[in-house]
Amino acid sequence: MNEKSTQAVHDGSGEFNPSKATDGKFENQPLTTIIILTATSLMVMFLIALDRTIITTAIPGITDEFKSLSDIGWYGSGYLMTSGAFQLMFGKIYSMYSVKLVLLLSILLFEIGSAICGAAPSSIAFVIGRAVAGVGAAGILAGSVVTITRIVPLQKQPAMNGLLGAIFGIAIILGPLIGGALTSHTTWRWCFYINLPIGGVVMVVRAFTIKVPNSKTVSLSWNEKLWQLDPIGALCLVPGVICLWTDGRVIALLSVMSILLIAFVVVQICLPKTAMAPPRLFRQRSIGAGLWQMAFVGAGMYVIIYYLPVWFQAIKGDSAVKAGIKLLPLMVSMLKLGYYTPVRLIGFVIMSIGAGLFVLLEVNIGHAKWIGYQVVFGFGMGLSMHN
Repeated sequence: MNEKSTQAVHDGSGEFNPSKATDGKFENQPLTTIIILTATSLMVMFLIALDRTIITTAIPGITDEFKSLSDIGWYGSGYLMTSGAFQLMFGKIYSMYSVKLVLLLSILLFEIGSAICGAAPSSIAFVIGRAVAGVGAAGILAGSVVTITRIVPLQKQPAMNGLLGAIFGIAIILGPLIGGALTSHTTWRWCFYINLPIGGVVMVVRAFTIKVPNSKTVSLSWNEKLWQLDPIGALCLVPGVICLWTDGRVIALLSVMSILLIAFVVVQICLPKTAMAPPRLFRQRSIGAGLWQMAFVGAGMYVIIYYLPVWFQAIKGDSAVKAGIKLLPLMVSMLKLGYYTPVRLIGFVIMSIGAGLFVLLEVNIGHAKWIGYQVVFGFGMGLSMHN
């Protein structure tokens, strides 16, 4: 790294601010680089989004093989919780180290997690694989955004981000269908094996074709870089989000989770210079409200899309493919509608009504009802989530 690239970057208070660190004016990239970047970004974004829902129609097959009905919640949560818990940490890591290297390692971690899931001999091993893949997915998601800001011209970044958002939505919708097809015609293990060749191709292409400019960093020692990563905040946040609550330890572990999350907030306020979640962001009501909104909407969404296919297969006797098809009314009705607040508030109400309607599901329920319930819930969620 040259001398210029190691100059300290400070804000007005004299503290190091990675978010303001740049390498200056990046030269325009050739068209081939943009095309390769776009194609590989779409491929990995499709994979990490697909992994969120592909398992929904495969869960009955997994529980039958492992005899682990009580672990259903962890098959989805293991991936989602680690993916969420490590997002902030990866944001700091990308500002301190090589963007290209960290992204490649994230893809490798995602691939390792997928391989563990595909070859899992037990339910515990499967959950561990999901958790490992979730950590990799967190790095991929953050790295894709960072790479775009470093390579794609500013005026084209909104279009690129929109394209990534579109492929993310498409993957989530197709997930139950692809998972159902693979489970019915091959084995549920292929829901994870399919990640390996695609991710491998992306790693090879990215490693040899794309150079990502890195942020300027100060000449810090490893110890100083470690503190910039906010280890105290991480130790509070990660266990607080992913701590296991099962059996008679539920109340105790939920209490520990609450204490750790409160401690995380306190650490972020007391140590703003190295905070993973700078308090100044939450002083903007729109950001704070948006985060709470996504937390509650996301929680409601994943409960339904993980357990409804199980109901179709276990209660209605449908195949995995048919369960995926029957989930389409919900997935399609989630599509972006393009309205803004106060429509968002109406969306919360409609989503709540739809969630309540699922209580009325019974063995002999008619098609019109279970389709209608999904449409109401999905429509409300779409209004709430995309505005």
